[in-house]
Amino acid sequence: MVADDDRAATTSNRVGTGTGSGSGSGVGSGGVYPNKENDAENASVFRAHFGTDMLIGAWLLLLSALIFYGVMAYYVSMIHFLVTPPAVIYNYLAYLLASIIYIVATVLFLAVSYPDAYDKLMFDVATAEVDKMSCMERYISGNMLLVASWLILFATLPIAVYPCWAMADGDMSYVEGSLYLVFVFFIVVFLAFFTVACFPENLMANGGKGSSMIYDAFCACACCDTLCCCVGGREWLQKHFGSDLLAGLQLIFVGSVLSLALSVYYVAVNYNSVTPYLWLLSSLSFTVGSLLFLYAFYPDNYGSTVVFDALTCSKSERRQKPAYFDDLLKRPDDGGDDIVDDEEQRHLVPH
Repeated sequence: MVADDDRAATTSNRVGTGTGSGSGSGVGSGGVYPNKENDAENASVFRAHFGTDMLIGAWLLLLSALIFYGVMAYYVSMIHFLVTPPAVIYNYLAYLLASIIYIVATVLFLAVSYPDAYDKLMFDVATAEVDKMSCMERYISGNMLLVASWLILFATLPIAVYPCWAMADGDMSYVEGSLYLVFVFFIVVFLAFFTVACFPENLMANGGKGSSMIYDAFCACACCDTLCCCVGGREWLQKHFGSDLLAGLQLIFVGSVLSLALSVYYVAVNYNSVTPYLWLLSSLSFTVGSLLFLYAFYPDNYGSTVVFDALTCSKSERRQKPAYFDDLLKRPDDGGDDIVDDEEQRHLVPH
């Protein structure tokens, strides 16, 4: 439990600041996301909505989904239902439905990427009593990241039906269909792992650093030491894959790069058409967005503003993680006291 003096100090720093960052500058710590009191001095629409790398990454993911939807809506509008093979019709409709769900999911990612919302999400997860959660809360709706990841995962699954159907009808070769299935399989696995990493107990495992199933499994492997020497040692591995959330984002980024490569190939063989270039733009937006999201989720990059600073030729002071998080994350099994009581939560909760 936080000592009375320390609690008074941290609480006083948070009074009137919005997120309780402990810095005295509130929501706009470092001028990244200004609070209402300082709007006249340091707020701007551009800074408020694009002030962090996580926000810009989320906007790019949304842009990718919107372009994806536009392309699929065009394809569906061109379907001649009497002559188009049923497998192709299904494929277009599945992709159209997926694009709509992707838009909803990326809007959720965008909503949680705002500094206030992200701090509030982490506070809610840190103070949640997982054992008292319902099954739905624990595995489906426990936080906005989890809901968004489930939406993307479920939207992707029906896409795997098309290559099987097309191969059965002879509309797709077995080599092409098999490669299609392998690609979709790995994308689904990557998304599924990221979804599991977003479970509340996994986000707050290891003292708030997140669960580390991939890292632990790899370290238990007999060839771990040999592979660690090849990639830069255990410290490198722990930095980039020590958290399952980071590992999941790494895998999604790899998938986005593969998708971008396929889009480049699609443009090369269909360079006289407009839609391949739209696919390329969508894939590029998704790849850059996922990279920024990945970068922003590194602990050392909390509140990073690299892209915003580059675009505005400025130097923003880095937004700091709320000081009370470390106290909230002291679970009894970590040697700390119990989670803050209801009275403390009323003082600590971000507004």
